This record gives sequence, C-alpha cells and structure tokens, in this order.
Amino acid sequence: MRHFGTARDAVRDGPFGCKAGAGQQSAAECLEAYPASDLGRWQLQQSEQVYASTHKEPLGSSVSRGYQMPAGLGTEVPFGRPLHVKEQEAQNSTHHIIFPREAADDEDNPPVHSMYVSSHGSFAPGEQRKRDYDWSKAKVDPTQHRFGRVDSKAQQNSMKLILQPDLD
Repeated sequence: MRHFGTARDAVRDGPFGCKAGAGQQSAAECLEAYPASDLGRWQLQQSEQVYASTHKEPLGSSVSRGYQMPAGLGTEVPFGRPLHVKEQEAQNSTHHIIFPREAADDEDNPPVHSMYVSSHGSFAPGEQRKRDYDWSKAKVDPTQHRFGRVDSKAQQNSMKLILQPDLD
C-alpha cells in the first residue's frame, strides 16, 4: 500500500532502511546509534551542545529555573502574608466584616442606595425601577401618558366580571 502522494513516483529498487551491507548486518547493529569509542562519544556531545535544552534541561538532573527561596520557608516561616486571623477571631472582627452591623445599603441615604441598585441590583421590597429617562426629549409626561394599546370600549369592573361571569 502506498501513500496517495507517491502514486506517480517511480518505485525504488533495492531494500529500504539500512542499505550499507544490506543483508549482512543484524537489526541490532543497524539500530545501534550510540558510539562505542571515546572520540565518537565526544563528537556526539559536541554536536548536542547546539540545542538549548541541553543547557536548560541536562539529562539526569531536574530543571534549574534559578529561583531563590528564603531560608526556612514553609517550616519556620509560613507561606504568604500573615493575616493575624487568631487575633481577629479573638476580637470577633471577622464576623463583622462578613456580616456588618450597620447595613451599607441604607434606603434613607439615596446616593448610597442608588449605588447599590446599580452595582448589586439591590432594590428594596416593592421598589419600582427608575431608569431616569429624559421624558422631555420624547415630549411625553409619564404620569399622564398611557403606553401600549388603549381599549376604545373600556369597561368598569372588568376584573370583577371575569371572576364572576354570572353578573353579566
């Protein structure tokens, strides 16, 4: 079976693979790559020096990234910043950070409340959304204007008629 890209290529004569002394060497001798002599090993080592990985990641040792760790880190000195949690817990201050006594979203303070409405969506119960539209540009008075379709035959007590159809 041949690759479709080589369909029109001429078929080579002779064996493929290790061609020097074909049929006279064993497979192990063909696959042997590491030189047996000192000079061959030195030549191989010199040819490998061009690769950056030879210097950064030498065989048989771990990668040295050049980090300088402080002495006693993790054993004598804890990792990270000291938070003094035990002292704060003794004063019960962490509870007040998570659950403050005074509510930050105060409805009596309109600027603070509007900030919490815009950042957290913290509306008061039943509070209507005020989008601060400029109705003067649209020439609409929202207190008098009725949006949507107006029924020309408006009935009084329509909900009462829906719930009690026998009154009709």
